[in-house]
Amino acid sequence: MLLGRSVVVAVTVTLVGCAPSFDSQSKVQELRVFAIQKDNPYPKPGDTVDMTMLWADGAPNAPRDVVIAWFSGCFNPPGDLFTGCLEQFAGIDATTDPADLPDTIEVGEGPQFSFTIPSDIITRKDRLAEGAQPFGTAFVFFAACAGRLDVAPDDGEDLSFPLACFGPDESMLGADDFVAGYSQVFVYDELTNANPILTGFEINGREVQPDCIGTNCAIQPIPDVPVDCDVMACVKACPDDGAKSCPDIPIKPIIDRSSAELDTATTFLEDRELQEQMWVNYYADSGRVEGDVRLLNDALTGWNEDFGTNFRAPSEPGVMFIWAVAHDNRGGAEWVRVRVQVNP
Repeated sequence: MLLGRSVVVAVTVTLVGCAPSFDSQSKVQELRVFAIQKDNPYPKPGDTVDMTMLWADGAPNAPRDVVIAWFSGCFNPPGDLFTGCLEQFAGIDATTDPADLPDTIEVGEGPQFSFTIPSDIITRKDRLAEGAQPFGTAFVFFAACAGRLDVAPDDGEDLSFPLACFGPDESMLGADDFVAGYSQVFVYDELTNANPILTGFEINGREVQPDCIGTNCAIQPIPDVPVDCDVMACVKACPDDGAKSCPDIPIKPIIDRSSAELDTATTFLEDRELQEQMWVNYYADSGRVEGDVRLLNDALTGWNEDFGTNFRAPSEPGVMFIWAVAHDNRGGAEWVRVRVQVNP
């Protein structure tokens, strides 16, 4: 599960996840979706929201073709729960003729997607806690499939995610090849929120040249270029393949402290100033990240400068990648990818 009002679930039966297993969460060995970014985490009624998916395929047979689909059009569902949206998407996939879609539903393919917030989304809202700022909520669903994405078969049971991923033999693929989830968007008339600001990456206490920052990591293919150890990240292979006996290598994204904003909605509700809760998730496609979720900013105590973690190198020389994703609890996200040369 991704925190911060975006949820990613490895789909097996339904779109409901359990608590993550942090021992394996950082190791990228299958198809993974790390984060969904909105260009404006707190849009206003009538705004167009641009969304970007950060994903990677760490499967042994990668690279392979991956289909990405998006579905929007669910606004203010009962109880503000994603389950109130699923029925209206049943029988729809990314290839459905737009003429056959209800007016409110928008679909798309690829790592980026845009949808429009209804102008009356807040005026329709009638479920407000006392003291809360008037708001509306939108749900956007997505799926990433290393196979053929199609409508899920009707098994006669309760409705789960309406799409399934099929392999060459038409068998349904599981969590290693199919990721589905949703991103919840909160809409206010006046409140705002910005994505975290990442500007670089440090490894072993030295700033290195990142492979990419932000949307470029999602929309541009990974370039096949040699690693220049003078400006990029190079480490020595460890025969114990990331075990505790391997040297700890400090890693840390460079994040602008101004990224930590006042949590305006909660401040109004609590009648006291509270900051955003922020954290960093770390991922690597080989080796091991120790402590893959780190606190960045606390609602009461503020900025935590010690948000870096340690990486331990793999045993095999070659090129590998490390990702760091900064989140806030109001739906903001930003990321950086670093190419690492593992030398013998």
